[in-house]
Amino acid sequence: MSFQIGEALSEGFDRVTERNGLLFVGLFVAVSVVTSVLAADFFSAVIADLVESGDLDPADLDTGANPLLGDDPTEQVIGLPASVALFGAVLGFLAQASVSIAAARTFASDETGEIPREHFTRKLVWSLVNIVVGGFLFAIAVGIGFVLLFVPGIFLLVSLYFWVFPVVLDDESFIGGFAKSWTLTSGNRLPLFFLGVIAVVLSFVVNTVGSVFSAAFPPLAEVAVSAVFSGAVFVFVVATAARAYRQLERERSIETGAASGAETESDTMF
Repeated sequence: MSFQIGEALSEGFDRVTERNGLLFVGLFVAVSVVTSVLAADFFSAVIADLVESGDLDPADLDTGANPLLGDDPTEQVIGLPASVALFGAVLGFLAQASVSIAAARTFASDETGEIPREHFTRKLVWSLVNIVVGGFLFAIAVGIGFVLLFVPGIFLLVSLYFWVFPVVLDDESFIGGFAKSWTLTSGNRLPLFFLGVIAVVLSFVVNTVGSVFSAAFPPLAEVAVSAVFSGAVFVFVVATAARAYRQLERERSIETGAASGAETESDTMF
């Protein structure tokens, strides 16, 4: 049995459009908007202090594509002190990670009607620590692979992509997650690569449409509308990856069972 790309995509889409999927989209939008506002307030406060002290010329500022910084990046959205805004933004990023963990646990399960509370709480600190450390090492490994003629980076990205799921589902360490992802993806790396390409293209198209559509709104509304599109894309990617991971586990279990059965039959012959 080979990995089925269509099955992973279909199950991922179905999970997004069900009650739990829509709830997670809403959670991602809410947390993302709040975090963006707090982060923008922090940067605005820092910029204002630098401009006031003469260490920064407003003419040299490039706020990029952040609509919350606007024409006057020294003007805050809600006027919080820099330390308070920074603390809130950090909490927001942790909240985003926690929601991501809960989403992975929910989409990997058969639960579609409600989100079990334990998906947000069970060994949360353990999962967060391993995700932070493992994510750093994963990025370094893949980055080095891309530097080495690009192909090794693609190979490592596909081989280790599912490392998070053993961490959040089975309480493995990030090392165990890397090992299990390597094992599960063996023999399926080419179809998994094409699945990733499809997901990237869909994400790019939807996010581009979201950026164009949201640009017609005032700054805060623009962030919120853009977050709806990016939240939907992110939830779809998590759901698809979770269903792909379960498919890989099922396939590996069948192969292992078949191999064990063959060994048993061989033993009885002698």
